[in-house]
Amino acid sequence: MFCGQCGVQLEAEDRFCGGCGTAADPAPPAGSSRSVQRNHHRLIGVITCAVAVILAFALLSALCGSGNHLAGTWVNGTGDLCFVFNKDGSCFSTKNQTAIPSDAVYYQTSANNIIIFSDINHYPYDPVIYRILGSRLYLTGVGFMGNPGSREYEFIRR
Repeated sequence: MFCGQCGVQLEAEDRFCGGCGTAADPAPPAGSSRSVQRNHHRLIGVITCAVAVILAFALLSALCGSGNHLAGTWVNGTGDLCFVFNKDGSCFSTKNQTAIPSDAVYYQTSANNIIIFSDINHYPYDPVIYRILGSRLYLTGVGFMGNPGSREYEFIRR
């Protein structure tokens, strides 16, 4: 064993360092219960951190998913307006079964129930708040669908 202060080699029975006078504090042997216990606690800490990271990633993935929970066709109550959300993040809308060419072609969702629609150049429009209750989709946004105020629109999954 060696002195932790000056590095002089010590004998097992030395209580003080002959080089600097520091009290000898013998380290436990590598297989001692104190060393094993310290390594065990370290291993538990590493495992706990790994599990926490995996759970955080899973939670973020669920909350910030790619929008696949929206995937499908949503029609308003009168059947004349329709949103189609594809799993790949593309979308389109129709009015009276005719595609509306100037509307958004991409969408992305966020953890706080916001949809960001964007045009063909990925230029984002104002955010739209959404919520899904059973087979119903509710969209609310200022200026959404040409309405200058904020209004909620209801769509049913087809």
